Amino acid sequence: MHYQTNRHQEPEYFACNSVKDKSLVLEELEQLRTVQTELTQQVADLTTELEKERSKVHSLQSELEKQQKSKVRFNIFAYFKCLI
Repeated sequence: MHYQTNRHQEPEYFACNSVKDKSLVLEELEQLRTVQTELTQQVADLTTELEKERSKVHSLQSELEKQQKSKVRFNIFAYFKCLI
């Protein structure tokens, strides 16, 4: 269903409803806006947490690569030391 609105008039669906119905719609609208605000904040918080976790993973991967390279160098050094 499509409702036409005019800047200076209420939408058509408000024009044929009672004041009680209008107030119920406005209450529900306010509740939905509150839920929207809460969900938007939760998404922002989760996005921040995700970025922190990605940063931790990247840091741990870098550290692991360093340790693996160090271990390879140590093994090569130990191998050549045995040959001497």
